[in-house]
Amino acid sequence: MLNLYDTQIEIPRGSYTKTEFMSASDADKELMVKELSDSFISYRDKGGSLWGPFSLDKSRQTMISIKESASSMTITDGCVERASYIGNDVCAWLNPLVWKASVSGKVSMWDRWQSNEYIYKAVKNGSVYVSDYQEFSLSNLRDWLIQTYGQAPTNFKPVLAAFLYMRYSPVGGTVYDYSAGFGGRLMGAIAAGRKYIGVDPSTETIERNEILGKVSCMVSNKVQSKYVKLHCMGSEDYIEGIDDTVDFAFSSPPYFNLERYSEDESQCYIKYPAVDSWLEFYATPTIQNCWKYLKPGGYYGVNIADYKKVRYVQRWLDIVTSCGFVPVETLSFDLQNRRGTGHKENIREKMEGIYIFQKPSNESCPIEPDVDEEFMQF
Repeated sequence: MLNLYDTQIEIPRGSYTKTEFMSASDADKELMVKELSDSFISYRDKGGSLWGPFSLDKSRQTMISIKESASSMTITDGCVERASYIGNDVCAWLNPLVWKASVSGKVSMWDRWQSNEYIYKAVKNGSVYVSDYQEFSLSNLRDWLIQTYGQAPTNFKPVLAAFLYMRYSPVGGTVYDYSAGFGGRLMGAIAAGRKYIGVDPSTETIERNEILGKVSCMVSNKVQSKYVKLHCMGSEDYIEGIDDTVDFAFSSPPYFNLERYSEDESQCYIKYPAVDSWLEFYATPTIQNCWKYLKPGGYYGVNIADYKKVRYVQRWLDIVTSCGFVPVETLSFDLQNRRGTGHKENIREKMEGIYIFQKPSNESCPIEPDVDEEFMQF
């Protein structure tokens, strides 16, 4: 059982540089890899997390850093400045379900972390990538596990979420997340000083996000009951009592069946296994509900992408406009970097879109980032 509050477990660090590794004999390389792998395995067996130690003090500083980083982000030619990963580790500690989800049937990060063989192979493959000035670390191992065994689900960056909330909603306003997932947008909302309403059909996901919301509010001097409302339900189902109360409805919903968060029957890709039925019975009522919840002049946003042979983005956007929303702007952002084989310079970038719409009103809301000077007085 992972002890989230144990900060006494020694984090493994590398004892050799890339140059030393590359110039060593094959036998010495095997010894180096075994030494580092064994240190990661020992750390794990003592209860250590793949994301390092957890503490309330670190969480408090993380919330401050999320807001500061989001406040300084810019948009150039429709492309959002690359957001930092600040807060992803806290989300992983408090809502570890992201570890257990899979992409396209690949082994989950949780299973990779639990396998000595997987760790050993990842360390062996990854040792050629680390720079001489870097120590081998848990961050390296996370990258190596992905490089070696393929893509894994990622959380929506809290910094990017906070930036979007600052751009499309007022300080103290209400945001609605129609696919709460692993909690990145929840953390971003609290850091940005927005009230958060989130839905997810998974009981376990809601329970973990309740913990994430409790800690995030506690370290931010916020009252959880005022700032976080979570509903265990599908977004296609209607929430009573919040019509015309939401300033910004935004999420990154499941990419149909690409990312499988669980095999629970409540998951939309299981309830609606064909794209046509998924769009009709999941996407359409979800978007219609967002229209009802939003104030006149409020914003609707969605982060989605086509993949392989499943192309549904335009159909989703057509549903949005058919509900009465007016297109405002399309933003792109750098999802992640993936290093190719053999060379540091071989970097592949993946861009995704964020599509913003508005519910019409007589007076349009300004699209400008704001700064809450009174928020986060610790």
